[in-house]
Amino acid sequence: ELNSQGVSIRKWELATFATTLLKIDRAGLDEAKRRRVKAWIHDLALAAKEDYSTKLRLKSRQNNHLYWAGWGVASAGIVTNDRALFDWGIDRYREAVSDIRDDGALPLELDRRTRAAGYHMFALQPLIMLAEAGEANGIDMYGYQDHRLKRLIDLNIAALDDMDAIGKLNGYKQQDLYTETALSWMEPYYARFHDKRVVPWLEKYRPMGSRRTGGNMTALYFPFQPVKK
Repeated sequence: ELNSQGVSIRKWELATFATTLLKIDRAGLDEAKRRRVKAWIHDLALAAKEDYSTKLRLKSRQNNHLYWAGWGVASAGIVTNDRALFDWGIDRYREAVSDIRDDGALPLELDRRTRAAGYHMFALQPLIMLAEAGEANGIDMYGYQDHRLKRLIDLNIAALDDMDAIGKLNGYKQQDLYTETALSWMEPYYARFHDKRVVPWLEKYRPMGSRRTGGNMTALYFPFQPVKK
């Protein structure tokens, strides 16, 4: 049985493996090898789903860890064509959106004290990916609960210019934890909404990417959606 760190890493790396396979699945891979890899990813997804369906009183079953588990399992569901895995991830998105306060904050991420701003950004990343996956499958994700995800997006964008936007909500001066990895959600977000507020950050940090969301996000989205000033 994995310890808590192993459980955390398993769901993060699940997303890495699943999104990588999504990119190369049509690249002429040997069919027998493809089946073995998909079976392995499927088993990993079932284990991650089980991890985050038990011990529900743990904070890791309620905060950004759950959101990342949702993305990992959903992405595995896509690549292995398992609708039940995909739906489980989508349900975790809905659970996360329900946690967003009217001011856009996530209560358990505010508990991170001086690192709350960074963790809010970290929590948003899998939620954007889940939203994109759901939208691609005909589910209204961004509109869920009266577009409640936008409250979190707006808070995070405000915090990019002034981290006190989050610091004043929990009373702690915030650390700057922003990187091209933490902000890589901006590529699919900008491609869909053309929100000019994120343009300076796209220009500053491109190429943006995270192995847990598919690698180079700029390469995936930028060729089709150049920044509009």
